[in-house]
Amino acid sequence: MQTMGSKPARFNHPTNGVQAPLIRRSPFCTGRRIDTMPQATPPTSHRDLLDRPLFAHLATVRPDGAPQSGLMWFAWDGERARFSHTRTRQKVRNLAHEPRVSFHLVDPDNPYRTLEVRGRVESIDDDPDASFYRSLQQRYDVVVPVFDADVRVVIIIVPTSFVAVDAGLTDKEMTALTERVAASDRSDEKLRHSCGPAGKRDEQ
Repeated sequence: MQTMGSKPARFNHPTNGVQAPLIRRSPFCTGRRIDTMPQATPPTSHRDLLDRPLFAHLATVRPDGAPQSGLMWFAWDGERARFSHTRTRQKVRNLAHEPRVSFHLVDPDNPYRTLEVRGRVESIDDDPDASFYRSLQQRYDVVVPVFDADVRVVIIIVPTSFVAVDAGLTDKEMTALTERVAASDRSDEKLRHSCGPAGKRDEQ
């Protein structure tokens, strides 16, 4: 429990508060370039996240302007994302009010590798017999009876941009980190030369 005057707890990011030599050993800091600027098409480096049956964190805006986010199943056909929901739920009312959305995918094998998809709702169509919802059950390997088929709808989202992140860092942060590691390497090399072969500083 945090007490008066104590410092707030900090998230244990793999690069948080450690020296540059330790950063190089982090399994998440791979040194790959990060595509943090919005792109019109899915980046090849993160396209697998769209193809895999991952949970999408779908963010919408309520009619009163407040944000709402929830975990959703989805399917990707190479151009559009499709979600299943019911007409009776708040999220569908949110989409009718504000069609701009964002959903976020996280690599379960490396939670610092993520993809944000920003887009707009193209349509909200009835799902006769919940056929699309049943296909999602197959995709996610959770096949259960459907009791709300009469109110099921298919939400089709057309992406407008993609933001891919690797190692949990922005492009600017990764550049700074790379420069820091390089500077540390140069400093270590200079120190080794000044100490001589026996590990002692050369006498003048």
